[in-house]
Amino acid sequence: MRYLLSIYSLILCFLCAIPLESAAPLTHLYIGDLFLKYYNVEDRKAFLLGNIYPDIRYMSNVSRANTHRTDVSLDEIIKEEDSFKKGCLLHCYVDVLREELVEILHIYDMLEPVDRGYKSQLLKFIEDEYLSSRCQTAEYVQINTAPIKQEYQHNLQLIDLQKWHLFISGYLTIKPSMQMYLLSMITKEMFGIPSHILYEWSYEIPKLANDPYLEKYTKYMINQIERTFTRRKSINLVIREKRTQL
Repeated sequence: MRYLLSIYSLILCFLCAIPLESAAPLTHLYIGDLFLKYYNVEDRKAFLLGNIYPDIRYMSNVSRANTHRTDVSLDEIIKEEDSFKKGCLLHCYVDVLREELVEILHIYDMLEPVDRGYKSQLLKFIEDEYLSSRCQTAEYVQINTAPIKQEYQHNLQLIDLQKWHLFISGYLTIKPSMQMYLLSMITKEMFGIPSHILYEWSYEIPKLANDPYLEKYTKYMINQIERTFTRRKSINLVIREKRTQL
């Protein structure tokens, strides 16, 4: 029980702390693999670990300024030769485009009143719930077994990286809805979210993940990001076109 509590406390700590412009780990990993359909990397494992690494700040004292940028271009990602750094750049690129699309499509408005004031956290759970049954999360868990040398930066210690990898493995092993259910059983509240909301979400998340409109949004969001990888449309052009349509 203590082991479960430590894992799920880390999970909720992480997801309740992520700001509006961030995607959750499984979404980043899934989109990372989509990127690899179009571009080769020397080390896929390092690339995917780099693709989720910027959010390690929630498990350490690393500041957002050291892990995130808002001006990353596709050309910069493609030209980067280091697989781990390439993954980190893609993470930043995806965060910016995803949040722009969420705001343009007014997706947060759809989550009221179910979100109970935690719209960004709930949407990330919904996206990852949808993907959890559509991709091989076990492979991502295997990739995440141990820290790699590129992660030892920003004064991070082994214990920081072990905590990060423990969180990622635990998160990828169980669907978000089940995580909410287990958390509601072992805590009264976590970071201001009462256990009864977690319990409600455990039943609402699967329904929302399969809601026709939200399912369409998740597919659309992923598709639009993938389209930028093919160079058919730049990140800015996708955003500008959506704005003119609304």
